[in-house]
Amino acid sequence: EDGTVYQLKYQPAKLDIELKYDDLILEEGDSFCVRVYDDNGKNGDDQTEVTDISGSYKGNLVVSMDGSAADPVSQVISIAKSGDQTSQVILSLKKFSFAGRLVGDIEVPCTVEEKDGVQSFSGQKDLKFTTEYGQMLGTLPTSVSGTVRDGKVSMKIGVTVAALGQTVDVAFEGDKMSGNESGE
Repeated sequence: EDGTVYQLKYQPAKLDIELKYDDLILEEGDSFCVRVYDDNGKNGDDQTEVTDISGSYKGNLVVSMDGSAADPVSQVISIAKSGDQTSQVILSLKKFSFAGRLVGDIEVPCTVEEKDGVQSFSGQKDLKFTTEYGQMLGTLPTSVSGTVRDGKVSMKIGVTVAALGQTVDVAFEGDKMSGNESGE
């Protein structure tokens, strides 16, 4: 009722907040911040580091429209770190096409989590393309989810194509490239 806002990024087991009002004079519109620190003196702003999954992955990509799958095509998908954190990446699928027409490059920021030696990633973005066909399709809400285990990636990309009244599902399975093989 007093307008106080509490935002906790993590659920603490115990939370003690002590406010001293001796030197604190708040007027309407003023605010102050309370930082909650864990036992290690960390405030939760730094994200957990996970195994770095960045690199190029070569494998087979299968595009399905409304449940009807096309033949697999050989494809390279890249995962690049977004900044300094290994828990933030950008997934890139260059020159994506379906129904025989070039749509454009898919790039979706993803968050990476790690459990039991498996890195899982997911993200979503409303994509707009500059190709003629891509522009005709309009804004495409796109979601990505997948896992990396021992250098092998498995992922799904879902694209909602409102202009065609369809959902395009992309499945990809591939292996991390060592750097000396061709992307073709």
